[in-house]
Amino acid sequence: FGMRPLSFGQDMKFIMRTLPRYLLHVEPAASLYTARRALVQNRPRIVVFSGHTSHVGQSPHLCFETPDGRYDPVVTSQILIAMLLSLDRRSSSPPSDLSAAVEAHLQAQQAAGLEMAH
Repeated sequence: FGMRPLSFGQDMKFIMRTLPRYLLHVEPAASLYTARRALVQNRPRIVVFSGHTSHVGQSPHLCFETPDGRYDPVVTSQILIAMLLSLDRRSSSPPSDLSAAVEAHLQAQQAAGLEMAH
């Protein structure tokens, strides 16, 4: 990506010393699909992101990866928030255009991941 290295090790060390291990789940090099899967499986009360940010237009956002490890410019702050809101069991609001875009992107990532040689 041409970005400077992260202090991920320092961040992890702090979190691992602060939280009991049974409360901790790490999802390195996450795509939106793998992040959502980890959130669904673990149902965390607290989520900590450690990663790069990017500015596309006026919208700063966290950098997620595509299934092949490249930067995913589709995942804007609005897409991430829509994905997080879609996991809220209490939400009774009808799907929006943004939530439909999230689902379409997640399906595309899943399909791309399945097509990759492992």
